Amino acid sequence: MIHEFKPLGVKSNQHNIWGQSTTIVLVVMLLSWVWPLPVVCGAEPIAPPIVIARPAAGTTTEFYRDVVPILRANCLPCHNRTTAKADLILESPADMLKGGESGPAIVIGKPAESLLLRVATQEIKPRMPPKDNKANARPLTSAELGLLELWIEQGAKSSGHGSELITWQALAPGVQTIAAVAVTADSRFAACGRGNRLAVYDLGLGRLVAEPAVTGLGAAHHDVVNAVALSPDGEWLASGGFREVTLWRRHRPTSGTPTPVTPIAQSTVLTNLEFKRLVYLGGAEPAKLTDLSGTNLLAALETNRSQNFALAEARHGTNITDLQVGYARGAVESARKELPKALERRQKAQQAWVTAASNVVEKTIALQKVVVARTRAELEVLRADRNGATNQIKSAKEKLEAAIKGVEGPEREEKQAATKQGSAEEELRLAELGFTRATLAVSSSERALRQAESQSNAAKAQEQTVQLQAQRGATNGRVIAAWFADACLITAHVDGSRRTWNPQSGEALDVFRGPLPPSDQTMTQVQWEWVRTIGTETNSPFADRINALAFRGDGLRLAVGTGDPSRGGDLHVLEPATGQIRYALTNLHSDSILAAAWSPDGRWLATGGADRMARIVDTASGRQERVLEGHTGHVLTVAWSPDGRLLATGGAESAVKFWEPFTDEKRKPATAAGKEITGVAFLSNDEVVAATGDPSITVWKVGGEKVRDYEKPTDYQEALAVSPDGKTIVAGGVDGLLRVWRGNEAKAVWTFAPAAAQLAADPAAKR
Repeated sequence: MIHEFKPLGVKSNQHNIWGQSTTIVLVVMLLSWVWPLPVVCGAEPIAPPIVIARPAAGTTTEFYRDVVPILRANCLPCHNRTTAKADLILESPADMLKGGESGPAIVIGKPAESLLLRVATQEIKPRMPPKDNKANARPLTSAELGLLELWIEQGAKSSGHGSELITWQALAPGVQTIAAVAVTADSRFAACGRGNRLAVYDLGLGRLVAEPAVTGLGAAHHDVVNAVALSPDGEWLASGGFREVTLWRRHRPTSGTPTPVTPIAQSTVLTNLEFKRLVYLGGAEPAKLTDLSGTNLLAALETNRSQNFALAEARHGTNITDLQVGYARGAVESARKELPKALERRQKAQQAWVTAASNVVEKTIALQKVVVARTRAELEVLRADRNGATNQIKSAKEKLEAAIKGVEGPEREEKQAATKQGSAEEELRLAELGFTRATLAVSSSERALRQAESQSNAAKAQEQTVQLQAQRGATNGRVIAAWFADACLITAHVDGSRRTWNPQSGEALDVFRGPLPPSDQTMTQVQWEWVRTIGTETNSPFADRINALAFRGDGLRLAVGTGDPSRGGDLHVLEPATGQIRYALTNLHSDSILAAAWSPDGRWLATGGADRMARIVDTASGRQERVLEGHTGHVLTVAWSPDGRLLATGGAESAVKFWEPFTDEKRKPATAAGKEITGVAFLSNDEVVAATGDPSITVWKVGGEKVRDYEKPTDYQEALAVSPDGKTIVAGGVDGLLRVWRGNEAKAVWTFAPAAAQLAADPAAKR
C-alpha cells in the first residue's frame, strides 16, 4: 500500500493520523541509522600525537638560532604583531609568556604544560598548524618538536638577534648601486656606500680620499651598505649592514720629524701655474691666496678649519635661537590677543546664564499658577460629584478641561526655559574653561619667551667667545712658509703648526699641531680607521638590516633604524665614542624603520617606516610624541626644516608631504614624479630638494610649487643628502655614480664613478 505523507498538522483526509505517526517513526529510524555513520562507515580517525625526538645529551638551545627558524615558516605567518590570530604572538619569549585568548603559550621549564608544544604535537585541539592553511604551514617534525621542548625545558631564554649562523657569499662584481649617501656640515667630505664598500670623497679637491674597509674583509660589510652617516664635523663615519653598525673615526698622522722649513723674512710671491694661483708671504699684510692677476683675493691664510667650523656652528646656534625667540614672541602676541576674546566670551556667557535662570524662575512661577488653578478645578469636580448636581458636574468638568489646557502652554514654556538654561550653563562652563586656558597660554608663552631669550643670549655669548678664539688663532698662526704638494697648499706657521688648503678655492682643510707628520704626503692623506662594530652574526641588538643612520647635530649621538620586515621597526640611539646604546624603542613602528632624522636642536627624532607612518620621538624622555598619518605606501625619507618647524616626508606614492608636526597641520604636498620619492632635504625653510626614481633631482617650494630641476641622472636614484646650509647636494643610485651639485647650478660639479683603489684621485673626474 502506498501512503501519502504530509507535514504534521496538515489535514489529509482519512490518512491524516496514520501519516503523522508514520512520519515520526520514520524520522526516529532515520536518525538511528544516520547518527552513527562517522563511526560505522569508518570516518578518518583522530591521528595520534607527533612523537617528540629529544636532541642529543648536552645540547643547548638559543631562541634565534634554534627556535625562530622553526616558527618562521609554520607559526609566525599567523601569529605575528601584524596578524595575531587568537591574539597570540610568537615573535619573542615575552610574547609567548603573555599568550593569547587561551592563556600563556609556554610555561617556563615545563614543556608538558606548555600550550604551544601540546598543540604543535597535535595532542590537543586546536591542532596546529591547521590543515589546508593559507600559509602552507606544515606540522613540525619530531626533531623540531624536540628542540622546542628542550628550549622550554632550559628556561625559554631569549638570545641576541642573529644568533643563527650565516654563511656569506661574495657580492657579484657588478653590484655598484649607491644605496646611501652623506655629507659633512662644511661640505668638504661626502660618503657613499656602493655594494658592500664605502667611499669618501673630498668635494673641495674633487677626488676619492678613502675607502674604509674591515681588515681581512676588504670591504665595509659582508652585506650591502644600506645606510651611511657622517658626523657634522667629519670626525665620525657610520655604516650599516645586516644586523651591524660599524663606526670609523678620522685619523690624522701626528708622529715623525717633519721636513724643516726656512721662515721667509721678506715679501715673497709664490706662483703655481697648475692651479693658476699666487701666494703672498712675509709682508706687513697677512699671507693670502689670490688668482694669477693678484687682484682677486681667495683666502687669508691665517685661520684653520676647526675654528671656522666652530664659528659656523656658533652662528647657526645663534640663528636657531633667534628664530625660537621670534616664534615665542609670536606665540605671546597670539595668546594675549586671545585672552580678551576669552574674557568677553565668559562675560557674555555669564550674562546669558543669568538671563536664562531668571526666565526659568519666571516660567516656573507662571506654571505654578496654572497648576494651582488645575488643582482647584479638580477639587470642584469632586465636590460636584458628591453633591450629585448634574449641572454643577458639567460646569466643573468644563472648567477642569480648560484648566488642563491652560497648563500645557506654561509647562512647555518652562521646559524650554530649562533647556535654554542648561545650554547657557554648558556655554558658561566652556567659556570658563577657555578663559582658564587662555590665561595659562599667556603665562606659558611668556615663560617660553623668557627661556628662548635666555638661550639666545647664551648662544650670542658663545658666538662671541668662538669669534675671539678664531681671532687669537689667526694672530698666533701667521704664515712663515708655504709650498704646494699633492694637489694641496701647505703652510707653516709661527706657532709651530702646519695647515693644508684647497689651492683652487682657498678653503682651509686641516691643521696639525704638536708632533707633525713626517712628510707632505702623510699630511695630505685623509683616512678613517675602524673603531668598532656593534652587532655580530651570533649576537646583535639589531633585528635585521640597518636601514637608517643619523648623527645628532653635535655628533655625540647616532640614531639607528632597523626592524623585522612586516613585524616591527626598532629605533636605537647610541654613543659613538663608546658604542653604548643609550636607549632603544622596540616596535616603534609595526614594520621596518626606513628613515631617521634629528631636529636641528636635537630634541626630536623623526622616523619613517614601511608601515606607512612617520613618527616623532621626544629624545629627552625616549617616548613617541606624534604619529603622522597620511602616506599610502612606505615612508622612505624624512627631513626637518632648518628652523625645526616643518617636517618633510616622502615615499612610495611619489609626493613630498609637509607637516607642522606640533600643530597637526598639513601643508599642500608637492607631487613630484611617477615613481618613489627616495630622498628629501630642505635647502631653506621654504624650499626642499627631492630625489626620485624617475630619475630626477628637483627643487620644490613648501606648498607644492616646482622651482627647478637639476641635471637629470641616468638611472634610478636611491639616496640624497644636503649640507645644512643647503649649498651642496649629493645623490646616488643604481648607476653607481655619485653626483654633486652646488647652489643653483643645474649641472653637476662632480660625478664620481666606482673606482676601487683610486685613492690618488684624478681631477679629470670633474665634468
